[in-house]
Amino acid sequence: MFVPAHADEVLPTGTPKAGTVDEINAMSTFMGEVETDAYAYMLHVQNAQHTLLDAQGTAVTKVQMKLSDRLWPGAHVMHENAVEAKKEFTSYAAEVDRIHGDADRVVTRVDEDLVTIRSQSQTITDIGQKIKAPVSYTWDVGAPGMMPDPSLGKKGEDMTSAERSSAESSLRALHELTWMAAATSWRQALEDIETQKTKWRNLINDRQDAERRLLRGLAATSVGQLIAISGGSDQQRQQMVATTISGELWGEDAAELTLAKDHPLLDKLIGSTTGGHVWDSPPDPDGVAAAWAKLSPDEQETLIREVPWVIGNLAGVPFGVRDRANRMLLDYYILHQDTLSPASNTALDEVMKALAGDDGAPPVSLVGLNLDGLVPMVAVGYGQLDTAKNLTWEVPGMLSDADAALPGWDRASKNLYAEQLGLLDVAGRQDEGNAVISFLSYDTPNIATVTVPYPARAGADRFATELDGTYATRSANTPLPNLAVLAHSYGTTMAANALTQVNHAVQSFTMVGSAGLDGGKVRSFTDLKVESDAAGNQRISTTMAGDDWLAPLGSNLSNRVQPNPQSAKSSDFSIDGAYSFSSDGDGEFKPTTGHDILRGDEQGYMDVGTQSLWNVAAFTTGEVGQMVGEVTQTVKENSDRWSYPQVPGPASGGNPWTGR
Repeated sequence: MFVPAHADEVLPTGTPKAGTVDEINAMSTFMGEVETDAYAYMLHVQNAQHTLLDAQGTAVTKVQMKLSDRLWPGAHVMHENAVEAKKEFTSYAAEVDRIHGDADRVVTRVDEDLVTIRSQSQTITDIGQKIKAPVSYTWDVGAPGMMPDPSLGKKGEDMTSAERSSAESSLRALHELTWMAAATSWRQALEDIETQKTKWRNLINDRQDAERRLLRGLAATSVGQLIAISGGSDQQRQQMVATTISGELWGEDAAELTLAKDHPLLDKLIGSTTGGHVWDSPPDPDGVAAAWAKLSPDEQETLIREVPWVIGNLAGVPFGVRDRANRMLLDYYILHQDTLSPASNTALDEVMKALAGDDGAPPVSLVGLNLDGLVPMVAVGYGQLDTAKNLTWEVPGMLSDADAALPGWDRASKNLYAEQLGLLDVAGRQDEGNAVISFLSYDTPNIATVTVPYPARAGADRFATELDGTYATRSANTPLPNLAVLAHSYGTTMAANALTQVNHAVQSFTMVGSAGLDGGKVRSFTDLKVESDAAGNQRISTTMAGDDWLAPLGSNLSNRVQPNPQSAKSSDFSIDGAYSFSSDGDGEFKPTTGHDILRGDEQGYMDVGTQSLWNVAAFTTGEVGQMVGEVTQTVKENSDRWSYPQVPGPASGGNPWTGR
C-alpha cells in the first residue's frame, strides 16, 4: 500500500515559511542604525546652529534658515520614521518566529501520523492475510472498524460445519481486537492530518496578515507614504523622499520646482500652448484622445514630465497616463504645502493615505488632482481603469468635498468594487473586469447652498467632460461596453445635469437617497442620455431607504423633482419612469438606516452586507436578474410590478446591457 513519505506530499499547496527571522532582524537592526544616525545628525545640525548663533551676514542667514527650516525637521522626521519602522520589523519578526515554530510542529505531527498510518496499514494487511480475507484500502480512507469475516480456505473444505464455525470464531477472537485497534489508530491519524491541514492553512493566512500589518505599519510613516505614492523609478523615489525631508537632492533645490501649465507641445494636443484652462474649460475629449495618440512617445513623456497638472487633469488622456502625471504633481504639492488652502492641505494628506493604502486589490490610481483653489478637487480610481469593461463613476452629495469625504468614499468605492467583482464572477463574466472612479471634483453644497441649483450646474460641466473622456479614451482601443453612473444625495442633482450635456450616452444611471433633480434642466428622464434596455426603458434606477428622511426634506425644501414619487411632496414635484428597488433589507441583506453612504452601524447605502450595495452593484454591472427584493417602475400615483427582461449573457457572446 502506498503511503506518502513526508508531510510535504500531504499538506496544502503553499507555505507559511519564507525567509528567516534572522533576515527580518537584520532589517530591524538596520533601522536601529538609521535611528542612531538620524539622531547623531540632529545633534550635528544642533551644534551647527549653536556655532552660527552669533555670526552675521546674508550667507550665514541662509545657512541658518536651511538648518532650522529643512535639515533639522527632516532629520527629526527620519528619526521618528526609523523608530516606528524598527518597531514594525521587531513585531513582524516575533510573529514570523511564532509562525515558523508552529509550522515546524505541524510538519512533525503529520510525519508522525504518516508513520502511524504506515504501521497500522501493515497490521491490517497482515491480519487480512491470516484470516484469508482480501483487504484493499487506500491510505487516506483507512480500514473499517469491523474486521471482515475470516475464511479457512482449503483447510475448511474437509471440516464439518460445526468445526468450520468454531475455527472461524477462534480466528475472529484472535485478531479482531488487534484489527479494531489498528483501524482506530489509522482513523485518528487521518483525523489529525485534517486538523494539521487546517492549522497549515491558518498559518499561511497568519503569515499574509503579518505581512499586510508590516506594510500598513511602514506605509503609515511619512517616509513610507512617500515611497508608496512616488513614481516607479528609484530616482523618482529618491527625489520625492529627499526633497520632502531636506528640501533638495544632490544640490537640486526644491524651490526650483514649478507648477508649469504652459508648454509649446500643448499646441499639438489642445490647440494652445496654454493649458491652465483645462479644468474649468476643458477641450473636447474626443479631440484630445485623437491628438494624444498622434504624439510620439518622446513628446508624450515630455508633457507628462513638464506639465503634469495639465496632463493629469485632461479628459481624453488614458487613465494610466493621468495617474503617472498626478503622482508627479503630488511632488510639487507636498513641497509647497504652504501655498495650499487648509482644505487642500487636508485633502493632500487624505490622497497620500489612499495611495499608500493601495494593496493592489484593487489597484488605486489618481485620476484628477487640482489643489490650487480654496476647494480641493480630486478623483480617485479603483481597478484597471483603461481595460475594465465595466466602469462606474461615483458622485457624492452635500458636504462631500475631497478634504472631508475622501476617506469615506475610498472605503465605499472598495466596497462597490468588491461587490461588483463577486457578481461578475458568479455570472461567469470575471474576465471582463470592473473599475470604479470616485468623483470628488466639484464644490459640493453646504447646508446653506444645498437648496439651490448652482453647485450642481457648475459641477456638471466638468463631470460631463470626464464621462465623454472615458468614452474617448476607449473608442480607439479597448471597447467600454458598460459605463455606469452612481450618484448619492445632491450628487444625483449634479450627475443628472451632466447627463443632459454628454455627447455619448452612458449605459446606466443609479440614484441612492436622491435629494431631487434640477427641474430647470431635467423635465423628463428622456432628457438624460442614458441607454435603454431590451424592454425600451431607460436604464435608470433609484432607491430611497425608509429611514432616510434627509433626502426627501432636501428635495421638498428646494422644490426639486423627486425620482422617488413616494417621497415627493406632490405629484407635481415627482419625476417618474425609474426602476425603484428597496434598501430596507431583504433576508440576509441589511437595511439602510439613514441617509449616509457609510454609517457607524454599518448600514449605510454603501456598507457591506446591505441590500442597497448589492442591488447597486447588480444594476451597475448589468446583472439585473440578481437584484434582491421587489423592483418596480415608478409612476406618479401607482407603482406597477416590473420584471427585468432576459438579457443575453456571456454564453451567447453578448454584453448583458447591449446584447452586442
